[in-house]
Amino acid sequence: MSKKVATNIHRLIADLWHNPTVEEEFNNNRQEVFLRYGLTTEEIEALNNPDWKVLGSLGVFPVSQVIYLLKAVPQVRKHISMRKYIDRIRAEVIE
Repeated sequence: MSKKVATNIHRLIADLWHNPTVEEEFNNNRQEVFLRYGLTTEEIEALNNPDWKVLGSLGVFPVSQVIYLLKAVPQVRKHISMRKYIDRIRAEVIE
């Protein structure tokens, strides 16, 4: 069985990371950007209320989750590092 991969979410997150114009548009009107990327209602809800388990169930890779949080929730930058986030996911998944 193949795992679900959130292709449109990954495309959005990659563009947020690499394209300042997309990041600016996202900061000004997320809903419009979500729709432009063809996200489903379920995907939009998951991005509006980020939870690693929900995002993971949609096929969003852990590294993409961190990048999204860093771009979508600026105060996260003070509290999260890529290494700690991935270690936490591994610990919770392995338990």
